[in-house]
Amino acid sequence: MKIMAVLFLMLGILALIAGPRFEKESEQRRELSVALNFVQFRQSVMSHVLNDQDRHDGIVDSALLVLPEGYELLRPWQARISENRLYIWGSASWAEVQAVRNLLLNSWTLGRSEQGILRPRHDGRSITLPQFVPDGCVVSLFSLE
Repeated sequence: MKIMAVLFLMLGILALIAGPRFEKESEQRRELSVALNFVQFRQSVMSHVLNDQDRHDGIVDSALLVLPEGYELLRPWQARISENRLYIWGSASWAEVQAVRNLLLNSWTLGRSEQGILRPRHDGRSITLPQFVPDGCVVSLFSLE
């Protein structure tokens, strides 16, 4: 009986030690999955827009995109052309935005929308975002000029 009590005590201590580590790894995998999902959507949008000779301002129709087989949107990503700029965005946490930035080698036209500004700033420069991009989104900006 005492052996069983000691065994359960040891298992409890092990669970307390190992539990948070597994939760953190699971959270990091989720953030990476969202980041990869955004990057795949972004690449498909950019390919579609750059190959479209008749592009014009407006929403990019997701139904026209060529996405990898089995691709499933993890978030409602959106894309829109406005004044010769392509904006691609969707809601994301700071950790998810950072995961996207890591995948795209810290591109300075990629960040999070905060109060109409793309964060982080680069070299003290601010990039103002249009009103149709809500706060709290991962945003990728691409010039079509």
